Amino acid sequence: MTQRSTQLSFVILVLFSAGLLYAVDPPPGLRIFQEAPEIPDGGLPIGSSVSRTVGVAPLSVHFFADFAMQSDRTNRFRNYDYTWDFDDPTSGKWATTGKPKNLAKGAAAAHVFEEPGTYNVTLQISDHNGVVGTESYTITVVDPDIFYEGDKTTCVTDGGSNDFSGCPSGARRIATDDLSSVVQYAQAGHRVLFHRGSAWTTGSLNWPAHEGPVTIGAYGERDNPPRITVSGDFLQMSGRQDWRVMDLDLEGDGSGNSFGGVHTGVVKNWLLLRVRSEGFSTALQLYRHEAPLAKYIAVVDSELASVSTTVFINVEYSALLGNTIRDSDDSHNIRFRDGWKTVIGHNAVYGASDWGHALTLRRGDFFIISDNIFGSSGEWPVSIRASSGDASQINDGVVERNRFIADYGTIHTVVQRHLVIMAQNITVRNNVFDGTGGHSNYHGIAIFSQAGEPDAFGTEIYNNSIYYDISHLTGDNFYLVSISSSITDTTVRNNLASFPDGEGGVRGGVISDSSASGETTESNNLLIADPGFYDPDNGDPLSRDFRIDTNVAGATSVIDQGTDVPVYDDFDGDARQPGDYDLGAFAITEH
Repeated sequence: MTQRSTQLSFVILVLFSAGLLYAVDPPPGLRIFQEAPEIPDGGLPIGSSVSRTVGVAPLSVHFFADFAMQSDRTNRFRNYDYTWDFDDPTSGKWATTGKPKNLAKGAAAAHVFEEPGTYNVTLQISDHNGVVGTESYTITVVDPDIFYEGDKTTCVTDGGSNDFSGCPSGARRIATDDLSSVVQYAQAGHRVLFHRGSAWTTGSLNWPAHEGPVTIGAYGERDNPPRITVSGDFLQMSGRQDWRVMDLDLEGDGSGNSFGGVHTGVVKNWLLLRVRSEGFSTALQLYRHEAPLAKYIAVVDSELASVSTTVFINVEYSALLGNTIRDSDDSHNIRFRDGWKTVIGHNAVYGASDWGHALTLRRGDFFIISDNIFGSSGEWPVSIRASSGDASQINDGVVERNRFIADYGTIHTVVQRHLVIMAQNITVRNNVFDGTGGHSNYHGIAIFSQAGEPDAFGTEIYNNSIYYDISHLTGDNFYLVSISSSITDTTVRNNLASFPDGEGGVRGGVISDSSASGETTESNNLLIADPGFYDPDNGDPLSRDFRIDTNVAGATSVIDQGTDVPVYDDFDGDARQPGDYDLGAFAITEH
């Protein structure tokens, strides 16, 4: 990767190569990105696209590969292996999972490039026979200190602090307690930076609407973000494009206010980075009843909590990455009315109301839900549930490498069904379901329909692990997956279940299947009292270890007992080899 040039000539060359010939003074409304063509309704064959290839740091970019519709029956989106390398090894690790930000798995991905330079992003597509395709992209990221040089940057401190240490040289400097007087400076090609350590109280702010780019951020020492308490809406996204809001501490007063709002006009290419938003009625709202939906929205490394629904959006091409999304007082933590080409990864989500969900997805195609921690949130923490009685409203999704933990986070009610599926063609693989503290009638996955709801079909459930010490409970209604009578075309293989009864025995089962005869394919699943989990009963839910101790007798029932399925790695990212499949979410390795 070409390292960080800070020469103005470099910026001119970058912008010229993007087809936009300007250096440091772009006309208002002119943006520095190239937009990918729309993906047709029929999908694409092997191939890929990118949301933009040039822009000012921090630059969020959405990547998409192999959007083939289910009708061709090859299931490429769900059943191929996709590995992205963003050529950004210093980007760090996700706080929630410890996994590197530089790598991603899955046919949809997103990344934030925070440092200026040129990045050579690569994608490798494989099946069990080897590599079937490769793609590469060059992403050029412009230095914000050059792009926003001089009075294109406005530094704002409160009247009490009057502190401009760390403000870029040549920037406009304003000391004020009235934020309404500074929003005017957020013009296209400009940024507004608030002093870390300052605090303001304000009503709704009327930011200018334009196509950007614009950055609303912070200057000064990183340990003390600017604190802004808002009695109205901090920022409405309507009609605004290519905005970055970062490094702010936002506090609402619970009076029905929100961040984002019910939008009109075109909203696209938004990044929220390291933002704390709490106390608003909706911590992040991007909602619209009709087209055009907002698109290319990224929320990264932020902390969001709210009075009502924490995140309520209907968006095309969105990414929620590395966030803590918690404690919705009377609704859901994350509600996607639409979630087309969505990536939800490396988040910790918990504490929805007693009737709410940690995550509910009501409509969308080609989505990835991976590497998250889903804690206690109502009876059904994660609901992939089509609305309006039409199962085709949710199609082609992957749920993988997530931890579902019944006793993690704020508990309003006990978990009964950790993952509910009422959708088409969903693959669930390499997840850990921890029922500790859950209901006396506990199922990890429930595939079913209710009156007026659509029937699910085409669900694939591979290499998941489930554990619940039920010694304090009676009955045997404990299952990895329960399947209702009207459900068709379900495959369940290579899964590992343990419901120890405290007396050396086990109750419950892997599958509770009420579906029509012949409609469920199952093999190589195991119910066992003690498979040799390392530390399943740790008092700290996040410290429980469901890897297998090969010294325990039960491990021999797990090792090499699986069959070949379209699963290429395990929960930790360790490779699985055809003909050498262990049961459950973890491939067996020596500790």
